Amino acid sequence: MLLRMMLLSFIFLSGCAADDSVNTFADLTADYQSIQDVVFTPTCALSNCHRGSVPKAGLNLEAANAYASIVDRPSTTSSSILRVASGDPNNSYLIDVLEGNARSTVGTMPRNGSPLPQSVIDKIRQWIADGALRE
Repeated sequence: MLLRMMLLSFIFLSGCAADDSVNTFADLTADYQSIQDVVFTPTCALSNCHRGSVPKAGLNLEAANAYASIVDRPSTTSSSILRVASGDPNNSYLIDVLEGNARSTVGTMPRNGSPLPQSVIDKIRQWIADGALRE
């Protein structure tokens, strides 16, 4: 337990992307706050890609900014595709980049880590299908 806490502290302090061996996603549920806490913050924002004043693709996934940056907002790669299309995961660019679908022009995310397990993507899909609510 102590070793795991030290490893998690090192990852947090070094700004490295979390990977499956450290983040088991065991506590993930299909709601925005859980996805923010378990996926976006440790995997996307702490990777130094999607945080700060000039995040990659203009997408800041830090807790204070993520929801407003993704839900019903156009992708920077194609304004005809929404980052998260409320109620429609199959037309959400977030799902494209997580699954590495053909519409993804940036490859599979997270770029500097292992792809997310399909079970995690399924929870994100469910949240989007349920209307991508903030509460």
